[in-house]
Amino acid sequence: MIVFIINDFFMRIAFTKILKELIYEQLDTSNFKRASELVASQWYWDFVRKEEKLKCKAYNIGDGKWTIGYGHTEGVKEGDILGDGIDCKEEADKILREDSTYHANKLRKIFTDWEGQGLNILITQGMFDALLSLSFNGGASGIRRSDVIALLKKSQTIDNEKINAAAESIKTYRVSKKFPGLAKRREKEYQRFIEGL
Repeated sequence: MIVFIINDFFMRIAFTKILKELIYEQLDTSNFKRASELVASQWYWDFVRKEEKLKCKAYNIGDGKWTIGYGHTEGVKEGDILGDGIDCKEEADKILREDSTYHANKLRKIFTDWEGQGLNILITQGMFDALLSLSFNGGASGIRRSDVIALLKKSQTIDNEKINAAAESIKTYRVSKKFPGLAKRREKEYQRFIEGL
């Protein structure tokens, strides 16, 4: 009887160890990190520059706001010029870094606020880049109130179903008849978000 109990005990330990190894083999969490540890990758910088296209002279994008450089809107008015109006890459890059730092800090704050509530939501570099691009394009307050953020908040652990739902919501984020071109941008952000999952 004692031998049977001891054998049963060791079988349970062996079974538990095998089950744990199988779970870890199926769920690779090595790409997931705390958002506060992440910064924009080269993908983000290349993507934003390509999508926003460098403009040395202020232009109206159709929503009443004036934009200059790589999508910079704060304080921009009609007639504003960067550099000499033809060569402005250096000035535009400086503004892009400042704007992106602002949005990255706002994004990281969302996740650190959650940590303060006991919610430790981990994300990948691709997810961070996509969220940062969304914030840059649609505003820090807009991303905070978005479905993608709400769905991520519900994914307490690395829950593929909830992460996929958050990813899908990117495709429609601020896409409208007025700005149909955003659909293509959102598809690229979606692809970056799910990269490595």
